[in-house]
Amino acid sequence: MNEEILEDINISILDKMLHLNRTIFIIGEITTESAHQTKMELLYLDQISNDDITIMIDSEGGDIYTSVSLIDIMESCKSDIVTVNIGFCASMAAIILMSG
Repeated sequence: MNEEILEDINISILDKMLHLNRTIFIIGEITTESAHQTKMELLYLDQISNDDITIMIDSEGGDIYTSVSLIDIMESCKSDIVTVNIGFCASMAAIILMSG
């Protein structure tokens, strides 16, 4: 099998395992697209059950309005949101970290 195919399979398995563990990552700059993906994951996991959701953050921050909308979604979830700094956390990423 091609190495790229194996890598894609491993990433897919890893994504499924992280969702089973209710873990989401915010890595790098917070953009409209990355925040949208995170919000969709939060809403999906919150609908499945009200167990804790963990957000792992390694980000320099990003767009203010987008980050605030992410915080709004975090606050609207019935699940408790646990935020963990796993690297650099500055600007709006630090505000998101404190909002968990």
